[in-house]
Amino acid sequence: MSALLAEKLADENEWLETATDQAIEACGGDMRAAREAALIAMTMMESELSDVYASVSRGFARGIGESRDG
Repeated sequence: MSALLAEKLADENEWLETATDQAIEACGGDMRAAREAALIAMTMMESELSDVYASVSRGFARGIGESRDG
């Protein structure tokens, strides 16, 4: 593994550990509540993303008709 990749993985791991600690602290030290909160947040984000996908036309998503101003 390259040194750059190892450093990036270490940074991501540190960020994840910090975020996990903050979530548990926000839930009063209850790991189960922190996990439940994370699952609820993920479900809400998935729902919002589905709404975005549904509202974007397929032509626009493919780049057709982006500019009609010659």
